Amino acid sequence: MGRYILNPEIFGILESLQPGKDGEIQLTDGLRELNKVH
Repeated sequence: MGRYILNPEIFGILESLQPGKDGEIQLTDGLRELNKVH
């Protein structure tokens, strides 16, 4: 089991993402977007 320590900014990014085909929002997509900002 892995653990992440994330900047609280990730939550705003996750809220802005569109769900995938399965209707879920992927943490990896959020991390990718966070990397673009920083």
